[in-house]
Amino acid sequence: MKIIVGRKVTILALAVFALGSCSNWFAQKPGTGGLASLTVKVSPRSMPGVAAKQLGSRDIIPPALLPEALIYRVELDQGGAPIVRDGLSVAPDGSGIVIDGLAVGIWNLKVSGYQTIGKDIFQGATTVNLAGGPATVNLTLDPLVTGTGDLLVNLSWTAGQIDGAIAYWSTDRSHLRTSPATILPSPAEMSTVIISSSGLSISKIAIPSGTYYLTIDLNMGTGTAATVIELVRIYDNRQSTATFNLDGQAATCSERSGGYVT
Repeated sequence: MKIIVGRKVTILALAVFALGSCSNWFAQKPGTGGLASLTVKVSPRSMPGVAAKQLGSRDIIPPALLPEALIYRVELDQGGAPIVRDGLSVAPDGSGIVIDGLAVGIWNLKVSGYQTIGKDIFQGATTVNLAGGPATVNLTLDPLVTGTGDLLVNLSWTAGQIDGAIAYWSTDRSHLRTSPATILPSPAEMSTVIISSSGLSISKIAIPSGTYYLTIDLNMGTGTAATVIELVRIYDNRQSTATFNLDGQAATCSERSGGYVT
């Protein structure tokens, strides 16, 4: 009987040691390479120019967007099927997007920002090395220039100063009114030009993203009263817009930072 009891005690002691070892192993695993969390702090890059154009400012571009005005899609992969988190947002305090439950190791990270599903407007990518526990990465998102965008330009003047206008659209600064320049409106360009006694509105949709020149000859009677030449930057799924007034501008050519008025 004493031998049997001794065996039971020995077996019990070994079992407790084994359970204790397993318990310690599982407790240590997250801290030694188990799971990690990643906080992504995004910053949409400012576009060249200004958000709201007035006479004397630079370029015709889309309005600026704050990070919290966008919806985000985060994609993470380690060479296989990606982990995708969509419909994410950031708080105005810049706290970022948190992705939990990631395995340690090197990940390819891509973040896309949009306002309408299927129409990305900003994107950024980088590589992150997660070693377990929390990690943070700051990522700048660039405006996309692989698709199309829109344009809206409004000019105004004192009634009676202008009675007609011709607008030209070109990709070449040295050929503002000749080929490859086109006269607006052009059905192929899907353009609209509306002129009244005190203003002009030009709109174009589905323009391939890129840099263009908009030249507007403003006429009075049989002569040209003024010419506006503007640099236009088009970005994917955005509307580049400008509103300015021509009253009080010099009759001689004066170069502005983004264009000319003559």
